[in-house]
Amino acid sequence: MAVITAAVALGASVGLSPAQTHAQQGFTVDHAPLVSPVDCETSCVVVGHSSIIRADNVVTYGVRASLGRLRVYTVWAFAFNNPQACASSPCGAADLGDPDTQPTLFRLDSANSDSAGTVLIFGLMRAGGQAGATVFGGGLTNPEGAELHLVLRNHGRPSLTGLLSEPGSYLSGCNPDVSRCQNQAIAIHD
Repeated sequence: MAVITAAVALGASVGLSPAQTHAQQGFTVDHAPLVSPVDCETSCVVVGHSSIIRADNVVTYGVRASLGRLRVYTVWAFAFNNPQACASSPCGAADLGDPDTQPTLFRLDSANSDSAGTVLIFGLMRAGGQAGATVFGGGLTNPEGAELHLVLRNHGRPSLTGLLSEPGSYLSGCNPDVSRCQNQAIAIHD
């Protein structure tokens, strides 16, 4: 990250815009609001933000949100590896069933929110690097061009055995009441 920050600072010192600096350095940066509820169309509430950096078959992501206090959250990625085949822009739920869009769903990471309700989750996505975490599809095959929908999912309160709970599946921590687990927010990077 220090290399990227230095590249942007260097570009600014010679009069280049951040977008020009990023293009010259071989990476792209995208920021998107994290909105709730995930299916909102008109009454969306911004609860945080998401940023991604794409470079050399790797996507670095960061999600920050203010939601429920002392909860376990996971970040899931719906990736449309071929977004040009989607029926709309951004890709929608109907495109998940279209094999031409090359859709996939995989788990990224998890973290607990603090006593103020803030959660911060960040990490890397690599081409084909989601082994064991992929729910359907072939994983991320087009890191530099895929449309990414990052979904923040609430898994309820952490276990008493440790601060950080590590939900391994979409429904982990939801039994016996599946309604406890809910998709809380979404950010779309196209």
